[in-house]
Amino acid sequence: MKLLVNGKWHSDFPTRDYQNRPVASAATRKAAGTLRPEMRGIEIEPQNCHLYVSYACPFAHRVIITRALLGLGDMIGMSVLGPDWSGPEGWVFSKGPDCTGDLVNGKRALHQVYTVADPHFSGKVTVPVLWASREQRLVSTESLEIVRIMTSALRNFHRSGPDLCPQHLETQVDEMNAFIDGQISSGVYRTSPTTDPDRHADNVARVFDALLEIDHRLQGRSHLLGDGMTEADIVLFTTMIRFDVVYHDLFGYDRKRLAQLPNIAAHTSRLGSQPAIASTVKFNHIIRHYYTIPEFAGVSGALRSRDSNGLLRD
Repeated sequence: MKLLVNGKWHSDFPTRDYQNRPVASAATRKAAGTLRPEMRGIEIEPQNCHLYVSYACPFAHRVIITRALLGLGDMIGMSVLGPDWSGPEGWVFSKGPDCTGDLVNGKRALHQVYTVADPHFSGKVTVPVLWASREQRLVSTESLEIVRIMTSALRNFHRSGPDLCPQHLETQVDEMNAFIDGQISSGVYRTSPTTDPDRHADNVARVFDALLEIDHRLQGRSHLLGDGMTEADIVLFTTMIRFDVVYHDLFGYDRKRLAQLPNIAAHTSRLGSQPAIASTVKFNHIIRHYYTIPEFAGVSGALRSRDSNGLLRD
């Protein structure tokens, strides 16, 4: 397990010891997104915000799409990590296609950014990260929180796009986000087909029950809530655009392919056809990331049958 313990990077921390890791400091808990932005004494404005993201990660992808749709790209900077995660330093910056260096802190690896904010940080190092440049602090590492900051706290700075969290729908958006995130987007990571097959089979059933519920909800509808796109549509999209190539083929969620969930498939196609969203989908990063993670290597031969865009080859 890769993580920081009291500011020291460990590339192979024993999983059995993770539950007994040092308790995070107060500064670390703030960095981990447990306090709302208005409680942190950080001025939330575009010029003070910077994103650390990966095109490979579905949770970071939510943030990337939101930034693009709302026309915040010229105001909120974005450092894009390389897709490889299997190396000893975890998330690192790369000179590869569609990557950038660390545009703010000039670091080599993301864990070094975490320790700029808190030299004694303990915990996992994940994307996305919302960084406050002036204060040199991690505002949040929670994707749904970062999305809400952009849709609501930065509403006055939007240059384009739909209202992704209308005030009259906020409670419904929160509930739908929680359902999709908990049952589907995070649900597919809950078990591995190679470690506990029986538990994995039970989890596959739970994930598909949730998918069928969402597919039924989308019958005759263009979006999950109201008349337009909301945060919940983005949360669903970033998982489903990865479904066939990652979760079905590699993670063993193989009861159905995306095409066999016709309303979700149509929803994914509608969102993916929008230029602002299409420009954020990088299958070269997605495939590179997932098919080089050691715990999934060899689980599926799907990579051999796909091209760099994630499309099936003859």
